[in-house]
Amino acid sequence: MDTLNEFLSGFFRYSFHMNEAVASVIMRESNVPEKVLLLFSHTLNAQHIWNCRIQGVQAVRGVWDMVPPAEISDLNRQNDDITGDIIKGGSLDTLVEYTNTKGEKFANTRQDILLHVVNHSTYHRGQIASALKHAGIDPPTTDYIFYKRSRL
Repeated sequence: MDTLNEFLSGFFRYSFHMNEAVASVIMRESNVPEKVLLLFSHTLNAQHIWNCRIQGVQAVRGVWDMVPPAEISDLNRQNDDITGDIIKGGSLDTLVEYTNTKGEKFANTRQDILLHVVNHSTYHRGQIASALKHAGIDPPTTDYIFYKRSRL
């Protein structure tokens, strides 16, 4: 595996781990706002959709479909497994042609799409943390450096 593949794999390990931290809060707390469930569902659905676009298959989830809390960790694992296979298989420079949810046609490289997925997930986890805090729920710390930090 080359350096870019290892780099992306590391970011997706981080993203998977932090998604699990959010899922844990959702499963543990009884008063999670619907906005949190919607944003987290959107985050997981978007990764599913991008994985499908890269694979050239039809997505089975809509970008704003609500994922039942009991299915969140399974979807996160499925997404992670498929993304891992995508990173390991084929050139990251390969152009992927796709149609967005508005019906517009675009093309981007696999590496650009994968970086987008990580950034998109990080962005929405920040929104989720804010919404949890506003609801009086301690959000998990999901910063990349927190994940990578070594204690001395």
